[in-house]
Amino acid sequence: EYAVWIFGGESIAFRGRVEVRRYEGRRAERDGVNAKESEGAKRRRARETNVLERQISILEAISASGDGLLQSEIAEVVGLPKATVHRLMAMLVEAGLVVARGRRRKAYVVGPRLTRLLHAEIEMNRLQRLADAPLHALVARFQETAYLARFTGTEVRSIAMAVPEREWRGHVYPGNTMPFYAAASAKAIFAFQPPEVLARAMKAPLMRFTPFTKTDPEAIHHEFAMVRARGFATCREEIDMGIMAYACPINLPNVGVIYSVGLTGPIGRIDKTPEAEIVAALKKAADQLASRIARMGRVESRME
Repeated sequence: EYAVWIFGGESIAFRGRVEVRRYEGRRAERDGVNAKESEGAKRRRARETNVLERQISILEAISASGDGLLQSEIAEVVGLPKATVHRLMAMLVEAGLVVARGRRRKAYVVGPRLTRLLHAEIEMNRLQRLADAPLHALVARFQETAYLARFTGTEVRSIAMAVPEREWRGHVYPGNTMPFYAAASAKAIFAFQPPEVLARAMKAPLMRFTPFTKTDPEAIHHEFAMVRARGFATCREEIDMGIMAYACPINLPNVGVIYSVGLTGPIGRIDKTPEAEIVAALKKAADQLASRIARMGRVESRME
């Protein structure tokens, strides 16, 4: 308004004041709309928080039950109307956080997605202690390096290793990322992942480590199908020349395959042992590890 007074005179100053009033009116109107929107956003957030809190209560009740709960039992435990529980349960089932068991009287238990989240939080040093005996048993039998790998949600990493007392031996150091299309341990896991996980992994550039590395999507999918059919994966000079590896998936109840156990060493030594013998030993170790990991997961769930 000072500019209007200096350069425009009285008549211009009057128009300036009118414009100021118009501007202030529009600003007040806009502020009122923003205030209404803010109140609406607050109410939406409050409703969303309320839904989330109720869903968490349901998950806590189901987890604590051990054997699962009927919807009527869930409603009684959490103190909600049956209709509300029914609606919330439908959302949890769709998200894979709970699953129903039984045909007529469905009992709901913790679903695979939630259990996977639990296993992702298990500390690496605890898994290393858990895997120590099965891995050393493989080393004692074959005199080659044995290792445990885990799927993190986006990639496979080695998390435990046992090595033989010999001059030339393989090393799969804990923390190493295993290429999903080349490493036996990663193939044994990725072969059992949902299509969307595979599609997301395929979008990244696939490095060719050796002339034997498969980078063609069709060839990779074909090999994954073979892994599912045979129950084990191999890596024959696909990452390092002269190195061979076998791996078997570790199938956890209500979780699926997010771990694998493998054996690796020079081809010249590995080939001296029949494939069937190595695979049988790895499957036995996978069963042992599945039992130990599942038991540890249940203990941690109760401690929560």
